[in-house]
Amino acid sequence: MTLSLPIPGKKEKFSFFYIPYNIKGDYTNYKGEVHLRDSESIKEFRSEVARKFHVDASGFLVTHVQDN
Repeated sequence: MTLSLPIPGKKEKFSFFYIPYNIKGDYTNYKGEVHLRDSESIKEFRSEVARKFHVDASGFLVTHVQDN
């Protein structure tokens, strides 16, 4: 019997800002980072962000902003 296992790849750092929907007077801009492999999906990214900020993974949007 043979069992194929994926070869683990190097994890890369992805930096992000978490901005809450309901911004109040005591608002703080949260900057974070997660480490993911190239083969991982946006679902794993959402799970890691949800774990770091203790929020529901379906309760936030993920966007990419690029400055020219």
